[in-house]
Amino acid sequence: MVGGDPLVRADIATYGWHVVKVFDDDEGPGFAFTIGLYQRFRHPELLVFGLPLDTMHLMLNGAGEAVRAGQVFAAGQTSDAILNGYECTFRPVPHRHYQAYLGSARGYYEGDGFPTLQLVWPDREHRYPWAAPADAWIRAAQPVLADE
Repeated sequence: MVGGDPLVRADIATYGWHVVKVFDDDEGPGFAFTIGLYQRFRHPELLVFGLPLDTMHLMLNGAGEAVRAGQVFAAGQTSDAILNGYECTFRPVPHRHYQAYLGSARGYYEGDGFPTLQLVWPDREHRYPWAAPADAWIRAAQPVLADE
């Protein structure tokens, strides 16, 4: 059973997913996530941090289009189909982070019964947060939830 906002349900019915964008604040970077990929395509929802909200929205829509076309993204996989000129990778989002980051999705699915992957993007030197120098901005912009 699903609940949630009528706009979310309408977007899922029309497009196959809805994107929620959350502004950055004193507690952390901005982020965006999908709702509906799991219901419509049995694909994990996607979450991304630290880029401009419109950029993350475009990335998630591109990933959603790829899922609709049959692409399956999985933890540990890389893909160059989301961010032009860069390979993104995916990490599982542990359920302990759902309340903090996926509130609207939890409302839609009426609980935590859906998988989510974090879409992790590299810096300009093609380094992921875990491979960048300790003082790199990418670590603050993009917390890797699987490691926390």
